[in-house]
Amino acid sequence: MMKKVLLASAAQLFLNRNLELLRRRGFQLCSCTRGEDAVRLNEKYHFDLILTDMVLEETDGCTLCSRLLQNGEVPVILVCHNTPNNMEKVEQSGAIAVILKPVDPVQLMEIVGRYINLSESKSQRVKLKVEVLSKTSEDEFFCLSHDISSTGMSLASEYQLTPGNHVSCQFILPDSSPVETIVEIVRSAETPESKTLYGVKFTDHPEQQRRAINNYVTSIAGLIANA
Repeated sequence: MMKKVLLASAAQLFLNRNLELLRRRGFQLCSCTRGEDAVRLNEKYHFDLILTDMVLEETDGCTLCSRLLQNGEVPVILVCHNTPNNMEKVEQSGAIAVILKPVDPVQLMEIVGRYINLSESKSQRVKLKVEVLSKTSEDEFFCLSHDISSTGMSLASEYQLTPGNHVSCQFILPDSSPVETIVEIVRSAETPESKTLYGVKFTDHPEQQRRAINNYVTSIAGLIANA
């Protein structure tokens, strides 16, 4: 299925140049200059990826990114100049990646391709066996992870939780990236080992750790695909 990509920028030159680059990859493309239009188009078409300039009409790329993530989960890549102010905003925006100006076409195509692949395998889980230090408002306990995706993971524990509970989790990915996140319990099932297997979704973690999880899932999924 042809992947849908939205480009947003107040600069027509930016749109024309990058639309032409992405068209060569066979994506289904839309473009706009206003943040409101980007939100409206995403509600209609449910894009696989949104590439937005920091400079938009009536708003900026970081504000757009935050609005999009409030309405659902869509990968957003921000394009901006490397200034301390921009980098601070990007870190808080929830964007999955940043591309610095002036845009290197090769880098743009590599990053877009990487996250389009992640979007394709968004629900795909890869095996992950690590101890997870977990905390509720009352207790601290350990879980054992079974697998992980870009949006959540499976945890086995003797500790009793119910769907809707929020738990603080800390663990280290095999590539040595530490992760600290808040998860929500979304489902549970009993295991033969008298433990409960919980399906959890990530609800709150810093952008750097979001990227670490995304990069880990993408790299392992790529190894499996190429095996």
